[in-house]
Amino acid sequence: TALSWARRVHLIDLLIASEYWLCLYADWTKFEQCRNGLARPNFQAVSDVQIRLGENEAQGMANIGEMLLSGPFVCPGYTNQQLNDECFIIDGQGSRWYRTRDCLERHGSGYTFAGRADDMVKVAGEWVDTRRVVESLCELP
Repeated sequence: TALSWARRVHLIDLLIASEYWLCLYADWTKFEQCRNGLARPNFQAVSDVQIRLGENEAQGMANIGEMLLSGPFVCPGYTNQQLNDECFIIDGQGSRWYRTRDCLERHGSGYTFAGRADDMVKVAGEWVDTRRVVESLCELP
C-alpha cells in the first residue's frame, strides 16, 4: 500500500487531468487521519494555482464543496463554446476557474477528496453515469 511505501521512500501523489496539469500534490509521508478514520494525505496546491470550493448543496457543509481551479496549469478552454460555458466560470476580477465536478474537504491548509458534485465516474477512460447503472441493475430479475 501507499502507506507502507511512504515509510521507505518519499512518495508524492499528483492530481492531474487534461484540463489541469500538475495543480495538486499530496505527500504520503505527511498524511493525517480523516473524519472517516482512513489515513490519506492532504492535497496541496502547487505554486501559482488557486483553489476555491464552490457551493455544493448536497454536502451542506461550509468546508466541503466542488473544486474550482485557476492558474497557469489550467487549460484555456475547449473548442466547443457550450462546453466552455458549462465548465468554466469567470469571476468578478476576470479570473478563469475550471469546475472539476470533484468535491474536496478542507483540512487546515490542505484538502481531501470528498466525492463528486455529479453522479459521473470515469471507468477505463469513459464517463459513466452511476444513476443509469443503478437503473439498469434495478431492472434485472
